[in-house]
Amino acid sequence: MDGTLLDGRIIYTIGYKLRFTSEIEKITNSSKIPYERSRRIAKLLRGLTVYKFTEIVNTIPLMKGAVKTVKQLKAKNYKVGIISDSYTLATEIVASRLKMDFHIANILEVKNGVITGFLEMPMGWEKIGCHCKQSVCKRYHLIRIAKRYHLDLSKTVAVGDSSADFCMLESAGIGILFNPKEDIITHGINYTVYGKDLKLILEYLNDPRRP
Repeated sequence: MDGTLLDGRIIYTIGYKLRFTSEIEKITNSSKIPYERSRRIAKLLRGLTVYKFTEIVNTIPLMKGAVKTVKQLKAKNYKVGIISDSYTLATEIVASRLKMDFHIANILEVKNGVITGFLEMPMGWEKIGCHCKQSVCKRYHLIRIAKRYHLDLSKTVAVGDSSADFCMLESAGIGILFNPKEDIITHGINYTVYGKDLKLILEYLNDPRRP
């Protein structure tokens, strides 16, 4: 979602506005297991109201072309959704704005309208032996969603921009790296797109040479 559907990154936008960006960077650059990093970052949100969280998320613009891309895909009967290691408080906002079919993400505990810092993580990697060890194993949840809609995995398309997306991208029928924000080994990924316009992915879905 961050860097693909949104032209920005939620946790860094919140960190910038609330002045804890350096703490985020210390955690993300640490050698901790990925899901443990997610747990620690969530603790930084303790005390933030849902109202303020939502207000900040709504300041992040959609990626150019996101609305048209989702519309065109849905017009072709694609099921379109979000699998993110962000938070459902954010994915439900974006999914609603784009009229998407599903969204999966970490769940922040909220009490009396205030985020407690406790994180419920969907994980999934431990069930399929995935190497990612992310708070949300995107490979696992892609498989789950494909089963929900009675789709063969070869008929799925995944778009991402970071190493956290890799297990999903190499498992999907078509994996598209969109403006990768880090050096990623692209073996097993079909296409890499450069340019901040999500509509660019459509030409690859219409490519008769595609796998």
